[in-house]
Amino acid sequence: MTGNESGFRGVSDRRRASLWRSVFIAAVLSLALAGCGGVGFGGGGDVLDEPHGVYEPSWSPDGRSVVATVVPRHPDCSRGGCRSPYDGSRSEIWVFDADGGEKRRIGRGREAAWSPDGSRIAYARASGGVRLHEWGGISVADADGSDGRDLTGAGAHAPSWSHDGRKIAFRRYVASQVDTAGLLTIRADGEGLTRVGAVPGVRVGRFPRVLQRELRPFAWSPRSQTLAFLDARGARNYELHVAAADGTGQRRVSPAGASLSWQFWWSPSGEWLAFDAGALHVVKRDGSERRLLVREPVWDVAWSPDGKALRFVSLRRKGLRVGVVSLAGRRPIVQREERQPLVDAVWSADGRMLAVQRPRRGIEVAAVDPWSRRRLTRQAAQEWVWSPDGTRIAFVRRDELYVVHVDGGQVRRLSR
Repeated sequence: MTGNESGFRGVSDRRRASLWRSVFIAAVLSLALAGCGGVGFGGGGDVLDEPHGVYEPSWSPDGRSVVATVVPRHPDCSRGGCRSPYDGSRSEIWVFDADGGEKRRIGRGREAAWSPDGSRIAYARASGGVRLHEWGGISVADADGSDGRDLTGAGAHAPSWSHDGRKIAFRRYVASQVDTAGLLTIRADGEGLTRVGAVPGVRVGRFPRVLQRELRPFAWSPRSQTLAFLDARGARNYELHVAAADGTGQRRVSPAGASLSWQFWWSPSGEWLAFDAGALHVVKRDGSERRLLVREPVWDVAWSPDGKALRFVSLRRKGLRVGVVSLAGRRPIVQREERQPLVDAVWSADGRMLAVQRPRRGIEVAAVDPWSRRRLTRQAAQEWVWSPDGTRIAFVRRDELYVVHVDGGQVRRLSR
């Protein structure tokens, strides 16, 4: 084991979604779709009694449940008769037991986010509005669906909890601004609304690489005192900024004129940020000690627990490259190269395993030390997400939610 690899187990807390999530899915979840009529969804209880599609799965912190957005189909739509077979204005938040047991309805909405202790769920309320600034706002409910309450007015969406569970960051649109959105925070009790900055708008109509990264171009530091976010003041060249949760002390930490992708990763201590600007860089949160680590675009990164190394994966036109690099900036060590084309690759939370998908193929998982690869599903998934302990993957296939163990166990359907 090399010096770069010693003690490496990697940490990454970002929610991830597959490249296969297309503009069609983005439109379903972001617009109230007009067209045919519908019937009651969910039957007023905890039974999915209507054809539906499932999106945006997210594991609870304890790995026992999966929350997802469930969107009903228009029952009377025939092919070509509606803008979409799904009725995004009636989307709902549901929680599914990962063992295939109970499921329960939380409320009407989308973009659900677990609180750090798993006791509450924040989400964007569904509304009949077509435009982004007409979205219903942020609501919070207990994980059993009780004690639901609204925190914000219309236009707010994409909630993200601070790691101490005290605040929620979110985006808010206004009618006069379509290309940008405000980044705000609010206390979990609904008080203390604060504007932090401006972030890019969701550009529905283009093919997003990963929709979740467009919905939340911001991330809390591990100590919950700071937010990193993409600044929207540039027309196309997004800059990485850092600010305190109260909006003070905002500063640019990426190189001037650099064009960032929608990816950045906090170190476990919150002292460093890694980001992709056509190459992998790191910088301290105060903007000092900026370093170039990998001279090529990266697809995903996992930090070691001690913050001294980063494991990365790059997707190339004809394959992937997996490697590890030290924070000190020594030459990266390439651990694996393959020439099979891939559409997505996502690290597990501990950085030991990589989930990959080839075009029109199922999900495969690869252990890095030593390298070994196993196929989990035969059909392509629309999106997937690792469990917190890295032992299971929740995924959506043909609009239904499933869970599979990475040891190759039985695939279990949850949305039945």
